[in-house]
Amino acid sequence: MVGSDYPYLITSEWDYGYRAQRVVDMIKQKMHLINFTDIKQMQGDNKHLNTEVMIPILLQIPLNNNHLESIRGLLQD
Repeated sequence: MVGSDYPYLITSEWDYGYRAQRVVDMIKQKMHLINFTDIKQMQGDNKHLNTEVMIPILLQIPLNNNHLESIRGLLQD
């Protein structure tokens, strides 16, 4: 955290809450008290909720290039 008078740009991109929502979702799915193993799994989780919005959009873009089409196939998996 820095004040508004901080002279250097830290970033122009900010978190939109996807990670926090993912952690909340994982906590709500637990049917038992959360333990060390659960926390370890949550810390290692790499699912980004924005992909649920972006991938369907990206899959609809016509590419007209076989190489790019094959790369886009990775998104489907």
